[in-house]
Amino acid sequence: MLNFFPSPSTMPLPTVILPGFFAAASEYREFERLLNDQGFPAILVPLRKRDWVPTIGGRSIAPILSQLHATVQQALQEFNAPKVNLIAHSAGGWIARIYLGEKPYIIHRDIDESAQLWYANPFVSTLITAL
Repeated sequence: MLNFFPSPSTMPLPTVILPGFFAAASEYREFERLLNDQGFPAILVPLRKRDWVPTIGGRSIAPILSQLHATVQQALQEFNAPKVNLIAHSAGGWIARIYLGEKPYIIHRDIDESAQLWYANPFVSTLITAL
């Protein structure tokens, strides 16, 4: 069961939407609006198509992880929530899984373990991925 409501007497948890590979946040605005209109607070990871360029060819996804982490932290603070729900499309799904994972994403040696771009499961209630 999805945990969109932490308890019956509280507001729904905010939802963070992570776009798919080479997609801009603008392509998901209608989805964000639909969730907000239905009473589910939602916020997009503010990616632009050019933000994906550094990841091409198997290079580091740390820039995307950084933006995801910043957006999750923003949602937690803005909505005074204990956790968020995370919806990730396509490649955003495996990036979200890295974000939630226990092992540091340091394979490219462009960040170190202090970056806090993984083991984010304490911040995320539910992850939904879609192709």
